[in-house]
Amino acid sequence: MEMLTDREVSVLKCLAEGHELEDVAEVLCKSRSTIDKTLKSAKRKLQASTTANAVYKAMKIGLFSLLIASWVPHNPGMAVRNMSRTPRNGRELLI
Repeated sequence: MEMLTDREVSVLKCLAEGHELEDVAEVLCKSRSTIDKTLKSAKRKLQASTTANAVYKAMKIGLFSLLIASWVPHNPGMAVRNMSRTPRNGRELLI
């Protein structure tokens, strides 16, 4: 299997956390087209036909893991952890 780039892993991890592609593009300061191409490349390398399958395979081989807390929407009353940008939906994006 071909190695994934850091950007490919970051995109898959963000999607696994439940973020929309537009938010991933905004936070990573890339165009939506670039994120689409990155995701397509990651799916090809992982031999995955769907985004969900690509995320599953990436987690299964240990490229990243998720904490249960990552699935909870950001609470505006809590401190944002180590973020330089917040996507427009206000949810915390951990990369």
